[in-house]
Amino acid sequence: MKNNLFEKIFLLLVFFMLLFFLAKNLNPFNELIFSFHDITQFTRTQEFTRTLSEGQFPPRLAPRLSFNLGFPVFNFYAPFAYYVNSALMLLGFSVYNAVKLSFLLALLVAFWGTYRFLKPFFNSLSSALGGVLLVSSPWLAVEIFIRGNLGEVWFIAILPFCLRAFLELSNKTTFKNIARTGGYFALLLLTHNALSFLSLMFIPFFLLFLKNKKQTALAFILGIILSAFFTIPAFFELPLTHARAIAQLTSYTDHFLCANQLWTALWGTGGSVPGCTADGMSFMLGKIQILLGTAGILYFIHSFLRKKIEKRVAVFIFMLLFTTGSVFLTLFASQFVWNLFAPLLSILQFPWRFLILGLFGLVFFAAYFASSLPKPFAKIIIVFLLFFTLFWNQKFFSKNIQVQPVAENVSYYLSDQYMYEGSAFNIPEYFPIFGNYQTWRNLKNQSRFKAPFVLQKTKSTKSRVLINSPYRKKFLIYTASAIKVNISYFPFWQIYLNGKRYIPSKFDKLARPIIKVVQPSLIEVKYSQTPLEKLSNLVSLIGLAVLTFLYLWPKKKDE
Repeated sequence: MKNNLFEKIFLLLVFFMLLFFLAKNLNPFNELIFSFHDITQFTRTQEFTRTLSEGQFPPRLAPRLSFNLGFPVFNFYAPFAYYVNSALMLLGFSVYNAVKLSFLLALLVAFWGTYRFLKPFFNSLSSALGGVLLVSSPWLAVEIFIRGNLGEVWFIAILPFCLRAFLELSNKTTFKNIARTGGYFALLLLTHNALSFLSLMFIPFFLLFLKNKKQTALAFILGIILSAFFTIPAFFELPLTHARAIAQLTSYTDHFLCANQLWTALWGTGGSVPGCTADGMSFMLGKIQILLGTAGILYFIHSFLRKKIEKRVAVFIFMLLFTTGSVFLTLFASQFVWNLFAPLLSILQFPWRFLILGLFGLVFFAAYFASSLPKPFAKIIIVFLLFFTLFWNQKFFSKNIQVQPVAENVSYYLSDQYMYEGSAFNIPEYFPIFGNYQTWRNLKNQSRFKAPFVLQKTKSTKSRVLINSPYRKKFLIYTASAIKVNISYFPFWQIYLNGKRYIPSKFDKLARPIIKVVQPSLIEVKYSQTPLEKLSNLVSLIGLAVLTFLYLWPKKKDE
């Protein structure tokens, strides 16, 4: 009982230390904000929340982006972080404070999840040290304060919960555990496009090292079913955008790292460029993380060769392959592997995406090394390492971070002007293929381009607007003419000409449907999810019903 109380007090203390050392720039109760690469986080959060409030679920269209022509970004952007952000906004937080708080929550969840994942293997202090090593890594600071990649931070927050759930399921195959595991895996698939795709490869590999493979496979399938409302349209409707063509412009061969970049690098706010010396941002995993993790790997290999490890050795072997493989795939030396599996790996674009996985593996072995320290001084050493790590790495969470009042920093990015004219051009890959990408791209920040909200017409065209909303437009055309409906066409737009479904075949360079009217006509345009999207929603609803059934199954029948 005393040990349990001590553990709770200690973990609470660590939480406060995390807030003090790492999260002072993530305070959601002030008007200060920092800038980062993915500055459209604010616009996307604002538009996602507004779309939800307008009754669109799940959000797929951002109707106000791209000059009010609409943009199908939410059909393809992993949505988990935006549901979190929207929930925070509905609780009363402003959009910028919701984003800050979402980052903060992801850090705390990542610490707690890592602690929970490590606890079955190691003692409480070593597990807490592992959690601190993860969230205090300089790479996490880069992800938050330089890149602003909310999806990747939430991915590493959910990953340990997912792995722990699979472990518990392999040890105790109850219906409730199947439901819980499937739910966690579904959340993981909704956090980040590239990393979620990667998890579909390494999670099955992880399951090969576990017992009760049929039950873990069922949970894996359940997770895929639950996330189908997003993953199926995101995959099968992606060819209707310019995403793949634009992705091919980024060659993974330009973004390999040198080993020394994992240890130290010039800290900056730039981007990733070819070579090892010209990068504008850091790729450091952290000296303490690397030293302790490497020591743990070497100690495990030594213990394994001397047959001193018997308990859960299969998981240790997986983590060894997972860690060394992830780190290796970030380096120039791994290019032959990337070339061999280019059709799959090229989707990731940047080899350094594997850093987050390599970091997680190093943390596992760091905790293993700490748990193997001599007992008379082990607790003192671990507590020292924990607080020293927080003190040492806190500088990366404030280094070169220009915190300014919102009015000076992001007010433009929250404006209607930026939403209409600029935001879509920072995620241009989702511009529909029905238009000319370069023509549309040239309109960036051209405030002189003002598309009427309903239709483009000639001066001689007589018309009358009956309904004008973001998701439905209805108007009468009295004179024969060729009109352009002001939407960037995507199949979830349904067009009716005099009550009959009209499938457009001609578009202008902005993907606006061109409709030739030869007599007075009634035209209606309304947003309605495609048959594939509706089917995907149904699949997820069926998965949710199965999850609920399994979770509520009476315990006596489940044993």
